[in-house]
Amino acid sequence: MNSSFGSSAPAMNIAQYVNYFGVSKGLALSTISLYIAGYVAGPLAWGPASEIYGRRIIFIISVSIYTLACLGCGFSEKIYQILILRFVAGCSGAASICISGAVIGDVFEADMRGIGVSIISLAPFAGVALSPVIGGWIEAHQISWKWIYWISAISSAFSLILVVLFFSETYHPTLLQKKTRKIRNVTGDNRYWASLDQKKTDLRSLMHNSFVKPFLMLFHEPLLFMITLYMSFVHGILYMPFEMFPLVTKRVHHLSAVKSGVSFLALLVGGLIMAIIYLLYYTPKYRKQCALVAPEEVSPEIRLEIGKIGAIVFPLSIIMMGWTGNYLCVSVWFPILALGLMGASILSLFIAFYTYLIDSYLESCATAISINIVVRSLFGSLLLFFGEKIYDRLGINWASTLIGSIALLLSPLPFVLQTKAAKNQQNSQIIQKVDQFPGFPSSKLCHINETFIDRNPLKAVA
Repeated sequence: MNSSFGSSAPAMNIAQYVNYFGVSKGLALSTISLYIAGYVAGPLAWGPASEIYGRRIIFIISVSIYTLACLGCGFSEKIYQILILRFVAGCSGAASICISGAVIGDVFEADMRGIGVSIISLAPFAGVALSPVIGGWIEAHQISWKWIYWISAISSAFSLILVVLFFSETYHPTLLQKKTRKIRNVTGDNRYWASLDQKKTDLRSLMHNSFVKPFLMLFHEPLLFMITLYMSFVHGILYMPFEMFPLVTKRVHHLSAVKSGVSFLALLVGGLIMAIIYLLYYTPKYRKQCALVAPEEVSPEIRLEIGKIGAIVFPLSIIMMGWTGNYLCVSVWFPILALGLMGASILSLFIAFYTYLIDSYLESCATAISINIVVRSLFGSLLLFFGEKIYDRLGINWASTLIGSIALLLSPLPFVLQTKAAKNQQNSQIIQKVDQFPGFPSSKLCHINETFIDRNPLKAVA
């Protein structure tokens, strides 16, 4: 939530940047676009690194950097200082987004995994929705723009304390590696190694994991490619209300900065309602399916069921927001309702696709999610850059119609994916290929699996 809050935090205080630093509005908006650009660079390192060193250490390092970057922004006196630190904050903040989904895959069994995904999918909505509320309050009370960063730093520091004190390692290969290392140290028997010990951690291997493996997965996995393309468009639209909705609330309906900011809570409320629907209806339905096919596993494509609803509601909410928000004679509650429907539809799509990626790629899901975040963040930054120009040139109603029409053309994708997913999943070989690293000679290794390490050698050293 801290990371998503930071992504849109300066949006309501752009005028303060212009006056304080004496820069153009376009340069002031770069504080947002550079942060999202950090989302492009960061996941390439954090996701694959967590599959080598584990989740916990990556969380600690990334949250520490994010806290310091936010603190630095608050004390900056030059615009270039903020721009650099915002990029650093985006890079480090991306870690929590790409790794949190992988942690869900580590901790939860398939029948409970959707609950965890619904929670971590809702958290970014809370951050995105709360930032205009706090930013609007700061603007209305003429408080310094620096406080938006100090609030982020305080919140992030609190999160860091929680991670250090309460977050334990969850990545199974890392846990296995620690156990086998303990066996070797206590018994002096060097035959015992975990599979992760075979992966090289030199510069060449790290570069492969960070920059080759994610793109191999993207371009060799048609399903991952299509999901990433669709989520990129959806993610870009998630930031469009920051360009369009103030035009509705301020320019058309003349609401104050505080009321305009509070209206963004509709996005969170819509997402919250969808999360409740998922927990009360789709989760029990999925668990029944798990019981029916046990001991076999449920096919991952069943996760896409909830995405069908979102794919239909999403384009309609965009068009509704544009046409009801363009006229003073129409109550402001109608575009607010449309914003809530957008929040519900986006969350349903995020839950569907994230759970599908986690179920499909398991131990490599951090890499799959990372490349997904890289592409959608790049797309989001482009939409953020062109969004204001589109709405200024076409107007609120026709710009929304254009974007909604594109979303409508893409809406059959979850239906097509669910139909074709099983066949493509069976033919997929890329996960096995990209995980093959030259390591220790197999003849000198005693490969240990989770069943083996529960036997006497581990118990003797526990």
